[in-house]
Amino acid sequence: MAFSLALGLVLGFLTPAWAQLKEANQTGTYLFTIKKKGFEPSYLFGTIHLPDRRVTELPTGVVDAYQTSEAVYTEIPMEPADMLVASQAMLLPKGQTLRDIVPAETIERFSEELSAINPELQVGPFLSMKVWAAGSMLLMLQTQLDNPGVSAMDLALYSIAKEAGKRVGGLETAKEQLDIFDSFSVQEQVLLLDSMLDTMEEMRRENRNYTDEIVAAYLSGDLKTLEELMASYETADQALQSKFEKLFITDRNKLMVQRIEMRLNAHPDETAFFAIGAAHLYGEGGVPSLLRKAGFTVNQVQ
Repeated sequence: MAFSLALGLVLGFLTPAWAQLKEANQTGTYLFTIKKKGFEPSYLFGTIHLPDRRVTELPTGVVDAYQTSEAVYTEIPMEPADMLVASQAMLLPKGQTLRDIVPAETIERFSEELSAINPELQVGPFLSMKVWAAGSMLLMLQTQLDNPGVSAMDLALYSIAKEAGKRVGGLETAKEQLDIFDSFSVQEQVLLLDSMLDTMEEMRRENRNYTDEIVAAYLSGDLKTLEELMASYETADQALQSKFEKLFITDRNKLMVQRIEMRLNAHPDETAFFAIGAAHLYGEGGVPSLLRKAGFTVNQVQ
């Protein structure tokens, strides 16, 4: 499941943005204030990279912080050029298909999960994709079908801010984020895909819904609840799980903090709103903790 959660941001901004963000009466929130002498107060907000209407309904305090900020930064900039980079990075070299690199049994299991979503869906359109991209598309397919025209919250935040004339940008480039996927060997990607298919099959037998579980954990506003659910989706291969966590979470948390500092130093007189995946918020190695170690006062808004 790990690859698919990480890729949600990229997949989310390949579709049109949801027209608006709505306010909701949520009690929990992943909003933090960032303060330091010599800087205007700024905000850090944890998003969820799923194209689901329920997560574009934000607590009033988050909407207020977002609207009063002069700059909005998401994980990656969401411009047409970035969309092109992402769409091209998901494809296998010309002339190659998944049948050339993925065991036939895995392809068959993939097809069965497609049919479970909709009997008319065929595996053909996925065969030109890289293993990680095909797996991620499969896991998010039901959500996309249930929420036509809805994108990840991050894209809505970025698009609305740009339309309002705010400064916008990213803490990473699309290439930096996508290169991490390609740093996994084909064999490792197949292992992750098989693990994801195992989980999908188990959840289908138990009449559970992956997106509903993730969204419910997110909407609780409780980082511990979200962390525990994410841990339950980990692959059984501990070496592979450790590699994933280092590359997608630990290393990127450090990079994000460096880029946040860079953005704040460049515009100390602006209030900025940084929107990153909520999985980057918890633990000693999380972005809030690392910002505190860098000399900032970071507090979660209750």
